[in-house]
Amino acid sequence: MVDLEKKVTGYVDTLPLFRDVFPGLPSYRQITLYQHLFRESYAAHVGMNDVTSLKRILDLPSVTPEVVYRHSFDLEYIREDQPYSLEATAESCKNPCVLVNGKVLICSMLLCIVSQPNETWADKP
Repeated sequence: MVDLEKKVTGYVDTLPLFRDVFPGLPSYRQITLYQHLFRESYAAHVGMNDVTSLKRILDLPSVTPEVVYRHSFDLEYIREDQPYSLEATAESCKNPCVLVNGKVLICSMLLCIVSQPNETWADKP
């Protein structure tokens, strides 16, 4: 858990973030949102496809750092206010994204990273 706390600066709840940035849509499922924004599809529920499509959405100019910050929370919030464990497992990774050194990171990728503590991924641009 100590390694996780050293690398993760916070979490981003993308559902309210996307409702805020793209109001009035009938659905905010990632595949539906992606199709609406880019007029194309991708193979959903395939790890890297989900990651790259979410990154493409988050890289849009309308998803500003201020909006991301507004929908973010830190580890202390989870520690104090959430009933689930902080163990770095797929079960406990309830939110899809985390902030690492100011960068948005998809939670499934975080699980891979935490399992390799000698990596210096967070220092890369």
